[in-house]
Amino acid sequence: NIPPQLASAVAEEKISAAPALGEQGKSALQEMLGVKRNLKDYRMMIRVFAMDKCITPEEIRQLGRFRKDHGISQDRHIEILAGLGISNQDWEHYVEVGKSSKSEEKEKESKISSSAHDWNEKQVVEWLTLVSKKYHIQQKTIDKFKGEDVNGEALLELDRPMMMQLGITMGQSNAVFKAI
Repeated sequence: NIPPQLASAVAEEKISAAPALGEQGKSALQEMLGVKRNLKDYRMMIRVFAMDKCITPEEIRQLGRFRKDHGISQDRHIEILAGLGISNQDWEHYVEVGKSSKSEEKEKESKISSSAHDWNEKQVVEWLTLVSKKYHIQQKTIDKFKGEDVNGEALLELDRPMMMQLGITMGQSNAVFKAI
């Protein structure tokens, strides 16, 4: 295993150290190194997406695009899963959990009024809970909104000093602003 900060230097050294290969050989070596890098990136995507044992439809689309763009077959996908300790059956379960959580989110979204200005405190907390995974909003941040009379109109007018008064850290206030 080569440390990431040295990987490109090592790859360049391998390519330049093979003058006897000619241009065709160099091209093949570059392609091989690119394929390995693509597989490593794909492996990392799977590892991140599977951390919560829930693969959302959007994550499936991202993985599918990456597989298509980089020629990663279904067999190779299954090999990568196995290398990460994820059985194909577990993967299918994660996908099903993602589908059902997505339909639950849509159901919850439909219960929340489309105009944030009209939300009451409870709807603000429901919305924050709904978007918390996507925007990495922690439960303790959501809890700080409870009992503070933050309705939809107040949510839309929040600024950093107000968030700090609620005891919300800079990182979490950034996450809330992204969600808004």
